[in-house]
Amino acid sequence: MRHIWIGGLLAALSLAATMVSADTGSTEASDDRNTLQEIRVTAQKLEQDIDKVPLSVSVISGTELDDQHILNYQDITREVPGLAFNAGNTVSGGTVGPGTSNIVIRGVSSASGSATVGLYIDDVSITESNLYDGAAEPKFVDFDRVEVLRGPQGTLFGGSSEGGTIRYLTPQPGLESWSGYSRAEVSATSGGSANYEVGAAVGGPIVKDKIGFRVSAYYRHDGGYIDREDYFTHEVLAKNSNSQDAYVVRGALLFAPSDALHITASMLWQKTLLADSNQFLLALSDPSQNKLVAGQPQAQPDRDQFYLPALKIEYHGTGFDVISNSSYYIRNNTFDPDYSTVVPGAFAGQAYLSALPNYRATANLENRYRSFVQELRVQSSDPKARLHWVAGAYYSHLSQYAGEQIIDPDFGDIIEYAYGNTLQNVTGQSLIDGKYSYLQNFHTVDQEFAVFGDLNYEVVKGVHLSAGAREAIPWYKTDFYVTGPFNFATVQGSTHGKGHPLSPKFGVNWQIDPHDMVYFTAAKGYRVGGGNVPVNSDACAADLAVRGFSSAPTGYNPDSLWSYEVGVKSRLFGSLQVDASVFHVVWNNIQRNVYMPDCGLQFTANLGKAQSNGFDLQLTQKLGKAFTLTGQIGYTNAHYTETLSVSGDTGTLPIVRAGDQLQELPWTVVLGGQYDFRAFARDGFLRFDYNFIGGHVITPALDAGTSSYQSAVPPEQSYTLLSARLGLTVSGIDFAVFGNNLLDQHPRLANYTNGGAAYLKTSTLRPRVIGLNATHRF
Repeated sequence: MRHIWIGGLLAALSLAATMVSADTGSTEASDDRNTLQEIRVTAQKLEQDIDKVPLSVSVISGTELDDQHILNYQDITREVPGLAFNAGNTVSGGTVGPGTSNIVIRGVSSASGSATVGLYIDDVSITESNLYDGAAEPKFVDFDRVEVLRGPQGTLFGGSSEGGTIRYLTPQPGLESWSGYSRAEVSATSGGSANYEVGAAVGGPIVKDKIGFRVSAYYRHDGGYIDREDYFTHEVLAKNSNSQDAYVVRGALLFAPSDALHITASMLWQKTLLADSNQFLLALSDPSQNKLVAGQPQAQPDRDQFYLPALKIEYHGTGFDVISNSSYYIRNNTFDPDYSTVVPGAFAGQAYLSALPNYRATANLENRYRSFVQELRVQSSDPKARLHWVAGAYYSHLSQYAGEQIIDPDFGDIIEYAYGNTLQNVTGQSLIDGKYSYLQNFHTVDQEFAVFGDLNYEVVKGVHLSAGAREAIPWYKTDFYVTGPFNFATVQGSTHGKGHPLSPKFGVNWQIDPHDMVYFTAAKGYRVGGGNVPVNSDACAADLAVRGFSSAPTGYNPDSLWSYEVGVKSRLFGSLQVDASVFHVVWNNIQRNVYMPDCGLQFTANLGKAQSNGFDLQLTQKLGKAFTLTGQIGYTNAHYTETLSVSGDTGTLPIVRAGDQLQELPWTVVLGGQYDFRAFARDGFLRFDYNFIGGHVITPALDAGTSSYQSAVPPEQSYTLLSARLGLTVSGIDFAVFGNNLLDQHPRLANYTNGGAAYLKTSTLRPRVIGLNATHRF
């Protein structure tokens, strides 16, 4: 039924787009490919030429998203220096599914605790803290552009932007003219099943100059490429089990009662369904032959859905603008991991027990977010003024519920195998209702009020000084209840905390000419504290002792950092754009995940200090009228600066050692080229993209001198990606044949084991994809 109604909506939108395109007499968007185009961004809440923004910013336009076949976070991290993507990990390990991954900018990572990268759709925040899931993953459809802001952005974008901010900017409703976009695709995955998508958007005036709209709808199916089979009998249980379906619908209505007042109401709905996990068991697989096999006896589906209603009110006065943004973010994520290997691994040291081949356990993890955000700001609007300013106030209220239940009617068999005694005698508890070994309810409320301001003053021609600050009052309260024999006890209670962080920012930049600038920025970033899911200290005593803890903390405190950046932006010879920056980050009191494999539980604690040093370089060269070459290089050396032993006992291995890295694969190298030509009296193009992600470093998990060391887990592997597209424009429609991952690379990523090296699980890139797509813009 869902396919029918969304298919009908897509067909209607596509037809409307075609009719409107014909009516307007425009079959192709204007596209002057002979010179470097000016790029406009709103990274500082003001619309500016990117050459005049004293920040390290990467921008990918909607056309570039299509040209480079960027569909998700993983794709965009391979195109932007300093940006990394950590696939989601839970106690079941490996890549979980949509909405469970974490984004890293300049090594400021967030596998636990509060987020370190702010996420915005237009001016609306969808940033969340991390518990069992991670960041929401908007599908890259009908975006005007994506802006990646590196370095702390707390002054204008609040806490949890201490590493940077990613903004997804949508096309706005048209009051004067019509515009539209449609795309369709079909492709095949090597060793897997087919992929296909269809999407369309259209917008324009309902009442010219007074009321305008834009609506879009999108559906995509990604075929699976991992089989699932029985570990003991090798019977194939499911072919290409990890397929995924995504649905997106967005609508926006703009009302302009006067030239000075604009009111925009919008709604975004997205639903993503993953049929099974994207991880596979290395012992059963042969990646070189595209044989990727999961050994889980049961599927691990993930369902992620969010709604984002928003209201934006803009008043344009003489020399100033007043802008109000209101939103209510609703997100529901459920994940059903298969604990049939997790429980034996945690209690018996083996993921698969030949003595209990039919043992089954299933968990249900549910996360519900409800977030209200209100921001009101006043800002200058005269682009020629020497003083530019922004001032505002911010309020947010987030309610998060996280529940977990483990359905494990044979848990007693595992306990008897591991301990030689009954479940009651070992844990002191019986199964709940005869089948639940673990029940958890976790509810937290976060509130924050903040005021902020930013000034930029041209003291002499071309020389600007800037200063800004954000003062916030965050507060949280967490209530929790955990019971069941898996936890060895019933634990309940509450914890709370508050703060008063100040996030200042200072900068100076010299605009040598309209296209050349040098700048320096110093900025402070922060993220708030929070509460932990409770851990039974008795059941996890051995795990805690090894790591220097007598008990697990009930909560964690805020952390903060200072970032220092020097950069240059220059256009040489009119055809070469150079953007480069170097940075130094000092990070204190880091919120870090502590996973205890023996008891299968985890918590967040404030552990140590770190520095992150590196650079990013972006080059765009126009070679004549037909060829454009782009290159990007990024390097991040994010490492702990102190050896940390929680207990102070010299006989206990430290959790981390000075020099241990926070992020694997520190290098990003991107090379792209596009050649535009005429063939058969039509415009065509040939494009290639080459990516290298790699470099070997030692993290705490790879350092044998720490208690975080996991001897059975190898490092992530470096890899290269080669993609190509060949396209031709026919009647205003761009048709393209494409190939992604042409070298069919299968690096090991997000490695995990519960029970030794023989049970190593990992994830990898989607195997080689060959396909055909069509896009149309007007």
